[in-house]
Amino acid sequence: TVEKRQYLVLGLFCCPKPKAFPDGRKGFEYEGKRFLLHKLDLEVDMRKVTSSLPPGTREILPAALFPEDMLRVLKGPSRIYPRVLLFSAHGVPAGRLLKAGGLIVENSAGKPEVMPTDEFVEHLLQMVKCCEAIECVVFSTCFSDLIALELHRRISHVMVIAWEGQVLDRAALAFNEGFCDFLGKQLQKGNMCASLQLAYDEAGKRFAKDGFRYGVPNPNPDTGRGSHFDGAHFKIDATPRVSKSATAAF
Repeated sequence: TVEKRQYLVLGLFCCPKPKAFPDGRKGFEYEGKRFLLHKLDLEVDMRKVTSSLPPGTREILPAALFPEDMLRVLKGPSRIYPRVLLFSAHGVPAGRLLKAGGLIVENSAGKPEVMPTDEFVEHLLQMVKCCEAIECVVFSTCFSDLIALELHRRISHVMVIAWEGQVLDRAALAFNEGFCDFLGKQLQKGNMCASLQLAYDEAGKRFAKDGFRYGVPNPNPDTGRGSHFDGAHFKIDATPRVSKSATAAF
């Protein structure tokens, strides 16, 4: 028999290189529309995750192709069985390019591609189907609330954590670090099945401790005019497989 490789976190970090437009701004075009992108600090994000969780408990996929790279480690001969899927990427708001929003991924040609919410969720369903160890999906992306709600509608037994509207990179980093730090410290105590609810609570505490505030960010928070907010994360609790209800905690 082959022993299952149980992991805490499988993380996908993706930020396709944008093209430079004549006006100096960067982004890409999708169906004739221009979408602006900024560079995500994925190296810092990955470093925080890897420093929180020891080798052998996390698998990090930098500049990953979706869904190919994740399916490879979940279905391949050396497959792993993670409790948590973590996505760090750019999100697309509903109504701008897509009715229900989506995520920006990198295609096999290395170029940015918008993946609609329904298509993204179908791939996630395939992953959960082939790996029943998955208990939680964390979206470290802007505008990921609709993806989270649709995912929970389809697989209500999995906890989903997402961001409503925009989120500052630094705020999302603080949240991820708090989440992974808690799991890592519990692991040091021999607790491989630490509470994901407590991990979420600790992530919220780190978010606040680092000086961030709940709410959709000001377009230019560095101007110092009035109050500004840094992100609004929320959690949809896992419910029994037979239930279709969703309980959101904002």
